Amino acid sequence: MVWKHDSPDYPPAPQPYRPVRETETKWKYCPSCHQTLRPDYGFCPECGRAVGTTRFRNEDQFFCPKCKRRLDQKFKFCPHCGGEPDRSILSLPVCSCHALFVENGIYCPACGKQNPSS
Repeated sequence: MVWKHDSPDYPPAPQPYRPVRETETKWKYCPSCHQTLRPDYGFCPECGRAVGTTRFRNEDQFFCPKCKRRLDQKFKFCPHCGGEPDRSILSLPVCSCHALFVENGIYCPACGKQNPSS
């Protein structure tokens, strides 16, 4: 059967994809006092420590600080933008959720687990 676009029997166009609305707030945690923080907080309201963005690292990959693309640890320079990766994160302890513990941090800023080296 051949339909014409102006025919009343022509099937309606599919609806565009709409993602499911997130109802759960993504919380973060203070690395010093373990206070639950809203994602937009820059400082802990309990102890006053500055809390920046949480950085993540897998065992074999990390990200270019310039273009934010994923890099292999063996790369000395980013093949996409030529930026030099920050190798200092390789010496920082990593939580089981792949978030980096901040310097002198007792708790993981992403999941709140205690740093085993503290």
